[in-house]
Amino acid sequence: MIYVHEMATYSTARIALGATRAAVGLGSWLAPDLTARLFGIDPVTANRFLTRLFGARELALAVALLAAPSGAVRRSRWRARRSTRST
Repeated sequence: MIYVHEMATYSTARIALGATRAAVGLGSWLAPDLTARLFGIDPVTANRFLTRLFGARELALAVALLAAPSGAVRRSRWRARRSTRST
């Protein structure tokens, strides 16, 4: 059984990870040279296009994390599907 504290921890972690991915993604997309330098990559040799692609990927993952339904909603959907199956 999932307790309220565990659900809150999951939700907080999901939001924190999504916000971090969004920040890294925006930084990589809007300022690829600065982001490359922050990650310890030489901005002269770094490919801006690839850095921007990395940023777009991070933004897509952030949206997926932040738009995902909570664990309780997913569990209730799973239970509903499971109960409607014929045995």
